[in-house]
This record gives sequence, C-alpha cells and structure tokens, in this order.
Amino acid sequence: MTERLHSPEDEIETLSAQLSAAAEECTDLSPSISELEKSCRLAINQLPARDAVPAHRDFYPDNILMDETSVWLVDLDLYCMSHPALDAGNYIGHLWEAAVRRRIDENLVRDFENRFIDVLARELGRDLRFDIETFTVLTLARHVAISRRISDRRPFTRDILESALQRLSDLVHRIPVTKGVS
Repeated sequence: MTERLHSPEDEIETLSAQLSAAAEECTDLSPSISELEKSCRLAINQLPARDAVPAHRDFYPDNILMDETSVWLVDLDLYCMSHPALDAGNYIGHLWEAAVRRRIDENLVRDFENRFIDVLARELGRDLRFDIETFTVLTLARHVAISRRISDRRPFTRDILESALQRLSDLVHRIPVTKGVS
C-alpha cells in the first residue's frame, strides 16, 4: 500500500499542462486542443466519487510482461492510490492511440474494449464503464501532447486529436445527470 494519492483533479491538471504546451507548439491546432482540454475538464468533473484503490498509473501493454504461467507489472514508479477506473482507461487509451497510428480497424479495438470492460465489471462486481471511458479519453488526449514529443508520432497529432474529440463528443452526450458516490 502507498500513501501517495493521485486524484481525478490531479489527472486533469497534468493533462491541462501537457495540452497547453502542445497548443503553443501547434498554433494551427490550438483552438481544437483548447476545446479538447475544456471538454476533458467537463467530463472528469462528472465522474462519480469513488474510493481510491491501488493504481499503477502507467498501465499500458508495454508495462505488462507475461509467460505461460505468470504476469508481471513493471515500471511501478508512479504507483499510488487513485480512481478505480484510471488504469483500465489508461490501458484502453493507449490501444486507441496505437490503432490511430497503425490504422487498425476501429471495430476490432471497440470489440476488445467492450470485452475488457465487461470482464472488469464481472470481476469487480460493478460497472465502471462511464468512468473507464472518461479516463480512456483523457489518455487519448494526453497522446496529443505525447505525439509532439516523439518525432515519429508527429504526423499523427491531428488524427489523435480528432479521435479524442470524437470520443469526447460521444462521452459528453452520455454524462450522468447526477454524481453518485460509491
């Protein structure tokens, strides 16, 4: 267990700083990046309050090692207590970003995402779909900024941005009317 806490508010502040830097660099995309940041704030502010759980905070496919009998998580330097949907959303967001860059059929990714969330709901005994989708979008938004820092990803900045804006638009139309507590 750890005493470090990473709240949804911490997540949005980190994202905002990264998106601001990307907007300064990509002046042609600046209005869309600003829209993305504002919509991410709206979405995260609608998350139901949840008890913090242990979180990897950098959970994506490269940080999972497996063989026939074991699974290892590596790169635990960001380990903390956080929202229960953070890691799942981060994992799925990385898959979506890779799908955008590699032109993978989005139906395949959506099918995997739905199966992954269904398994989590079954294992956790509750459905965190909205929460996971929120963190998925925040991760995809973060990849807009990441694409500016990694030279071979720069050509995909606009595509990643458009994907994040589309997912946010879909999500915002499904924001719950009231915040709940669990």
